[in-house]
Amino acid sequence: MSRQNLIKVPNNVTSSPSPTKWISPLQYLKPASIVPPAPPPLPPPPPEPERRRSRFISHADAVRLINRQTDPQQALDLFNAAAAQPGFAHNHATYSALLLKLARHRRFPALDALLRRMSLEPCLFHEAVFLRLMPLLCRASLPDKAVHLFRSAIPLLVRRNPSLKALATCLDALVETRRFDLAQDLLSDARAHFSIEPNTCVCNILVKHHCMSRDLDSAFRVLEEMRASEGDMEKAIGLLGLMLGRGFRPHFVTSNKLLLGLCEVGRVADATVALYGLAEMGFMPESETWFQLVDSVCRVRKLKRAFDLFDDLLVAE
Repeated sequence: MSRQNLIKVPNNVTSSPSPTKWISPLQYLKPASIVPPAPPPLPPPPPEPERRRSRFISHADAVRLINRQTDPQQALDLFNAAAAQPGFAHNHATYSALLLKLARHRRFPALDALLRRMSLEPCLFHEAVFLRLMPLLCRASLPDKAVHLFRSAIPLLVRRNPSLKALATCLDALVETRRFDLAQDLLSDARAHFSIEPNTCVCNILVKHHCMSRDLDSAFRVLEEMRASEGDMEKAIGLLGLMLGRGFRPHFVTSNKLLLGLCEVGRVADATVALYGLAEMGFMPESETWFQLVDSVCRVRKLKRAFDLFDDLLVAE
């Protein structure tokens, strides 16, 4: 009997050895630090939108934009914005547009400032814009400013003396607003300082001025001054007809001189027409004027006309 047979194995113990759980030594090592992955690169910033370059405002653009504005302050802002552009300088057209805009909206302090600014500009200005300003100023009860344009602004900015048209425009604006005192002073200054002699248009305005003020003697005195030369005779007759058409009774002395003047220059037909027109207003010429008319008609061999005039003379006597 062998030794192995003497050792008894308990019933609850199996003959095969029990398996032992295997533990890896790596479990007791410190875990390796995990490096997080790098974040993806940021996308490039979007390109900045290209700034739209502002359009250059030309002189024609400035005039159009100023005229389009209903607010005079916005028109002034446009004027200054255009001046701020490199290489831009205002001219007569842009100044004219703004001057008229300010005057129509009665922004007279700004208008005065703009006129002072114009005196610093090298460009040449024209008289036309000042002629358009004169009636606006008179209707705004600022006739002194209208006279200032004639006396000072035109010589300074236009760089020449005011024209006959400027005198007629300013004079008519003053007469329409019944500033007869300023009208008379303006006429005297025009003669004394600018050597401007009245033409037919100015004389017509003077006649209107005297008629509106009911100074008919002065109105006919203008006609008498115009008949001094043959060249003004037709103008005087035209003004006389205008006054007769408006119902103004003629001045006795002036009417006689006009009729004699017509005869002297051979305007017998005109003298006859003027005589009958004056007679309808109740005017009867002097005897000398009658005989001068009859003699002039005979000289041009209009015997029938001469007898008609002689008959009218007998009836008048």
